[in-house]
Amino acid sequence: MSEVAIAERVVTLKDSFKGREGYEVSALFGALVDALREYDARRNPTAGYEEYVALCRRVVESWEFDGDPGDAASYEALEAFQSWPLFSQVLAHVSAAIMPKKASSEEPMDSS
Repeated sequence: MSEVAIAERVVTLKDSFKGREGYEVSALFGALVDALREYDARRNPTAGYEEYVALCRRVVESWEFDGDPGDAASYEALEAFQSWPLFSQVLAHVSAAIMPKKASSEEPMDSS
């Protein structure tokens, strides 16, 4: 589990997902990316919100906010300055797991 600080509160994020759950997290991440590609604030200013909440419900293990992080209604109760950094941290956490950084070809290889 990884802990991050959001608005001076601890949020614990899951570091591993097994079997179907891992596939579902990957699919939710893909759905979010697709929703954000289609984002047009004039037509749908909340595009991607449902996908963010669905992803957070799978990734957030626990938090020091009110409510249950597994319940979609709990995200509605968060202040914007709590939910924005939370969404950002969850997205970065999942993105790093799904698309790990490649080693630079300029770095020397370990010959041991």
